[in-house]
Amino acid sequence: WWTQHAMDATRCRLWLIRVDRVLAGVVRFDRVDQTAQVTLYLVEPFRGRGIGTQAFRQAWAHRPVWARAAVAEVRPDNPRSQRFFKSLGFHEHERQRDDRALLTLSATG
Repeated sequence: WWTQHAMDATRCRLWLIRVDRVLAGVVRFDRVDQTAQVTLYLVEPFRGRGIGTQAFRQAWAHRPVWARAAVAEVRPDNPRSQRFFKSLGFHEHERQRDDRALLTLSATG
């Protein structure tokens, strides 16, 4: 399933984040209608250095044509991630039943 999904450019875009030839993380956009469900992961030694911000901005600048907005679901026990997405211009849209924050960004944002 994963390989099929990740290789289908109409449903998923995946960028590898490399720092000095070392795999540092990934940015992934999964298509949900005209919205990109964002996943961003960095390996611990690369966090807090602006690498995630730069990686997301580059990915968003080269987003697929179907991505008119972006959404990120962030767990309540991850305030660092909530601050990260808000620093990129995401706004809290709503809270899920399990208290995950649903943060959104428009294509013009």
